[in-house]
Amino acid sequence: YVLAVARELHFRRAAERLYVSQPYISRQIKEFEADIGFNIFRRDPVCLTASGQELVVRISEMLSRLDADFRIAVDAARAVNQRQAKEFTIGHCACTSPQFRRQIRVVQKVRFPKLRMRFRILSVLDMFDALESGQIQVGITFAPLGRDDLRQIPLRSERLCAILPRRNPLSVESSLSLADLSKRALVTADFRRTHPALHQWLNEQCLATGFRPAFVEEVTSTQEATDLVQEGVGIALLPEGVCRNDTQDVCVIPIRDLKPLELVLVYRSNCSPIAAKIAIGIADSIRSDELARTG
Repeated sequence: YVLAVARELHFRRAAERLYVSQPYISRQIKEFEADIGFNIFRRDPVCLTASGQELVVRISEMLSRLDADFRIAVDAARAVNQRQAKEFTIGHCACTSPQFRRQIRVVQKVRFPKLRMRFRILSVLDMFDALESGQIQVGITFAPLGRDDLRQIPLRSERLCAILPRRNPLSVESSLSLADLSKRALVTADFRRTHPALHQWLNEQCLATGFRPAFVEEVTSTQEATDLVQEGVGIALLPEGVCRNDTQDVCVIPIRDLKPLELVLVYRSNCSPIAAKIAIGIADSIRSDELARTG
């Protein structure tokens, strides 16, 4: 109000400029003058006092600095927004196959060529935290998640497979039932710590078959699982995508009576429209590729 009257040197024109009534702006300025302890204006005719002139100069300078700082803040925020729009980080569990990551890279080059995409290996619990904090834009892992607040898009199904030594009598089978493993020492991915919902699901499937699983080792890589199998520690259970069939000492056999694991893409329901568009675009392309591959 002070600046408007100082520019117009007229209370009515200042009031019109601010879309308020003249009595209101006059009353507000009188109250302000009472608060600061000196008169800013002389009336009839309206002009600035010496104190008022100093105040108006200082306030004008202050507002100019504020306006400049605001523009700097907006420019900095815009730069961050543009940088984030060009960067896209995908968190994935350790059981996601390298081939699947390469498939996503192909999609990115075709559909989002200007996007810089990065991958991070995360446990599903760390993945949830990273999604919440914005460190990653989407996650790829196996259902069930045990979370209802995240959007999930199914990508493909993978059978759970047993990795066992070729000298094992079961190695001649083309598939195994879960009951075949009832009295066997089992090696699994570290689901107990990294994916509690999936660990619980696997336990429930074994219990429904009539036995309590004997998990003797939990691993963080396929190579570690294969080494333990070769050493005779137990039979490994891993998703099909990370199992390697062409090894001399071990073989990979699917579990026929288990529902295939569902690999899903997850993202926050309140993520940015750009992140949601990219996530959905990646998922659509992957699913189309899977349909073409499986016929």
